[in-house]
Amino acid sequence: MNASVKLILREGYVRKNGTSPVNLRLTINRKSKYYSLGIFIVKEDLKKNKFKVKETVPKSQIINIQLRDSISRAEQILLDFFKFNKPPTFTEFEKIYKGNFSKEY
Repeated sequence: MNASVKLILREGYVRKNGTSPVNLRLTINRKSKYYSLGIFIVKEDLKKNKFKVKETVPKSQIINIQLRDSISRAEQILLDFFKFNKPPTFTEFEKIYKGNFSKEY
């Protein structure tokens, strides 16, 4: 079972101020689901080839930490699924990622 996570800038959803939401994309067996991170960024403020905010943007360090934290949490959840030899599902991932989880793997 293949599963992966990636940060995506949803350029199709541009707000009036020019920002777009950053979402976490979870893909399991070629099916994707998007989770909002509550972070909004202007496309030009991202570094090329890296999903990091440029240092010239106010609060860039905090935003970059939030982005790294969200991707590492998601990857850790997927790793736990594989450790316990349990196939990942969108429902189980969402319960754990959003903090509404039980310890039953």
